Amino acid sequence: QTKYMTFHPGQVLSGIQSVRVKDTWKETWNINVTIKSCDLETGYLCGTLEAVNVPNEKASVLTFWEGEIIDDGDKFWTKKWNATKATDLRHWTRFSHFAKYKQRLESGQDICREELLQQYIFMRWKEKFFIKKGFESRITIEGFYYLCFNKIEGSVEGYYYDLVCIPFQRLQLHTSLQGLEGQGFPDYSFC
Repeated sequence: QTKYMTFHPGQVLSGIQSVRVKDTWKETWNINVTIKSCDLETGYLCGTLEAVNVPNEKASVLTFWEGEIIDDGDKFWTKKWNATKATDLRHWTRFSHFAKYKQRLESGQDICREELLQQYIFMRWKEKFFIKKGFESRITIEGFYYLCFNKIEGSVEGYYYDLVCIPFQRLQLHTSLQGLEGQGFPDYSFC
């Protein structure tokens, strides 16, 4: 009997975002994400992302984002936001759990919804606008995140892509138990 967590409105995820310089993760800051809406049937979710203690920023930054759940093999291809198939593969292959889909995706074979939504949920999040940003802030939201949610651990691993952003950025989040908003209600499946 395996317990699976899913996203739900009010759920809070907390963690860090780091910038990679050469072979070292540097410039780490705190991230708090709140899920505002999630519809697994349509593959849509949205929420807020707060970046706290960002280097060279005087105040925290809060954005609204919208996400798409990869529930069909063809959806691994972004087809927007300046991402090419090579960009997509470079980012998706950073997730070890993507390996079983790579060859099938490249050859155009179907990957069914039930298979894609088992233990891991692959997603993209695109920040749409700033809710709170310091007047002198240099932060942009031109890029988007490639993400993988582990439904057993309640953790999210992600990588930020921006065509003009030179440093590579990694996002690591875990479901927070902050108040009632952080509670997750698992789905159960029997093997």
